[in-house]
Formats: sequence, C-alpha cells, structure tokens
Amino acid sequence: MIALKQIDTYTSEAILKHADRVLATSRRVVSTDGKSLTVTYQGIDSRGRKVDLLAVYERR
Repeated sequence: MIALKQIDTYTSEAILKHADRVLATSRRVVSTDGKSLTVTYQGIDSRGRKVDLLAVYERR
C-alpha cells in the first residue's frame, strides 16, 4: 500500500507499507520560487539494509 499525504503547499510525502510494516518513506519539497525539487528517500532494501537517498533537481 502507498499512502500519499500533502504536508503543506510545497511538501508531500509517500509511505510504502506491506503487511502493516513501513518499508519506505519518500518526501518531496519544492522550493518557494519553484526552481528546485528535493526528494529524500528512507527505506529498507531487499536484504534488509537501511537505505537513505537524496536527490536535488534544479530548473534551468
């Protein structure tokens, strides 16, 4: 199951669950000027190890 939630005007969150266990959380934040998007991901890989990712996208 994926639960999507809008935190505020610029922030949204997605929570990935399986059998009532949270597998991953992803948060997307758009800058107030709309020129950048930051995506963070925290979860567990297929081997059970913790995964933390950060991606920043900028509009040209």
